[in-house]
Amino acid sequence: MEAQKNSIKRLEKSGFFAKEFLENYEKLSATMDEKLKNESAVWQVGDLSPFIDSGVNALCNCQDYPEKYWEKLLLSKFEKQGEETAFIWTLDNGFIYKVRAKKENEIWKISYLEGFDKKNSEVEVIE
Repeated sequence: MEAQKNSIKRLEKSGFFAKEFLENYEKLSATMDEKLKNESAVWQVGDLSPFIDSGVNALCNCQDYPEKYWEKLLLSKFEKQGEETAFIWTLDNGFIYKVRAKKENEIWKISYLEGFDKKNSEVEVIE
């Protein structure tokens, strides 16, 4: 959990993520830690995460990404939803990833990434 705390600090320090995203990330991490400790989940060294059954990286919903992907990344289909804006990011290969952002202190920050949606994983968030 120490490494996880450092990961959350790095995400927060980046300035890209809203408080809502960081709180969800922390809850997912705590749930995974609990399941590993009580052995209701087992994560073998070198294996994919037992918590996300798709076998992809949750940050990009991908296994691989093209070289210089930032030059090919497109944001589209913006849709205002209350205080948030939903959109997708795509690459020129048909990849689609759902994202939401909200303003915090007049700066747009990521509040939701599809890969961290508890509906897309086997992790149930502890409330």
